[in-house]
Amino acid sequence: VAFRIPNLLRDLFAEGALSAAFVPAFTRTLTQEGKPAAFLLANRVMGCLSLIVGALCLAGLVLADPLARLMAPGFEDVVGKMALTVTMTRVMMFFLLLVALAAVAMGVLNSLGRFFLPALAPSFLSVGIIGASLLICPFMPSLGLDPMIGLALGVMLGGAGQLLAQIPALWREGWRFRFLPSFSDPGVQAIGRLMLPATVGLAATQFSVFMTTWMASQLVQGSVSWLNYAFRLMQLPIGVFGVAISLASLPAVSRLVAAGRRDEVPTAVSHSLELVLLLNLPAAAGLMVLAEPITRLLYQGGRFSADDTLATALALQAYCIGLFAYSAIKVVVPVFYALGDARRPTVISILSVTLTVTFNLAVMNILGHVGLALGTSLGALFSLTLLLIGLKGHLGPFPSTRNATLRIAGATLIMGLASRQSCLAIETAMGTETLTARLASVAVGVAAGVIAYGCSLAVMRSPELSSLLNSLRRKR
Repeated sequence: VAFRIPNLLRDLFAEGALSAAFVPAFTRTLTQEGKPAAFLLANRVMGCLSLIVGALCLAGLVLADPLARLMAPGFEDVVGKMALTVTMTRVMMFFLLLVALAAVAMGVLNSLGRFFLPALAPSFLSVGIIGASLLICPFMPSLGLDPMIGLALGVMLGGAGQLLAQIPALWREGWRFRFLPSFSDPGVQAIGRLMLPATVGLAATQFSVFMTTWMASQLVQGSVSWLNYAFRLMQLPIGVFGVAISLASLPAVSRLVAAGRRDEVPTAVSHSLELVLLLNLPAAAGLMVLAEPITRLLYQGGRFSADDTLATALALQAYCIGLFAYSAIKVVVPVFYALGDARRPTVISILSVTLTVTFNLAVMNILGHVGLALGTSLGALFSLTLLLIGLKGHLGPFPSTRNATLRIAGATLIMGLASRQSCLAIETAMGTETLTARLASVAVGVAAGVIAYGCSLAVMRSPELSSLLNSLRRKR
């Protein structure tokens, strides 16, 4: 919960609204005026962000206590839980400023066709947390602090690494940092005009996240954690495939719009959505059929019991219903911003959140935490449907993806059956108690699914698979 508070603001002011608004503006400046003007815009945006986000971080330090109590009122029932949450919130608040600046750096590099380092940078957060758990947490009690404070410090180290890792690549491209905030700059104002409705839309989404946490904190002890563990697992294919495809497609679509080639945008977007479908539909099916074995392998042990495994796996299965939609939304929404339309996705976001919160309130006492995960998935599916309808209204008809969808869905069904049966065979032979048995069941299940999926698409002579393989060969 403590990490979620700066994360809410991060999605609003950093990696969410900012990235979606900044990349089209930077790409347009780069295309029409060249690198020096584009780098000047980047420095002005960084300067403005430093002032605005820095002020927000200071406000967060002051308001950490009421924010934590608003996010999770149920925590007050456990002695010391709320106080620890407030302290960790204060430690991590300036993480927001670090990732806001890192988001600008990522947008610049992506617009220049540099994707590897920006994609690698967020992993520094994980490195920071893992390193802190090993090297900092054990020393906290000697300082009179809870070991969890060490994890909060790890978050800050990870945020710093996320920004600093991208600086050498920016330097090689010719960028030099200058503190030049200018709220009157036309480029900064254009970004601000796009960010305002985007922020409203993302605020609606974050309200949904807040309400889910608030509702989960009222349920059985552990519900917040079960949802977080499940959501983290579901984020793997979204981050590896959905976000990656989105980051690559946004500069490409922005260049087409800047060059006046809007008639080519539908084909580019359709290709991106087919790629999301090709990679995320089997990922969702794999996580659904292997939800319990994967959760057992990664988490079960110590104070994480078999009951926790089952509760987390059920939430993961409910989240996976909307996994394709989550990833596709990350591709579709930035296209609206590239087209200069931030209003429509904002309205759709508000409608989707209204549906999600209403559904969750209706089922939370019936389906528990699983109902909250299911409501999130239904909201994502609803949102994607409206976004695609709106995009067709902007750009006209899109190339049909019906045949691709049928091929991928058929291959995914075969993959799911192969994966589940293979995993069950290993569990029957070796049990589920030892780490070796757990690792074998998941590894065999995943391997069988990948082989079945690839062979099924090959038998169908899938052009989507051929296109992906050809792209990988060209890249190599």
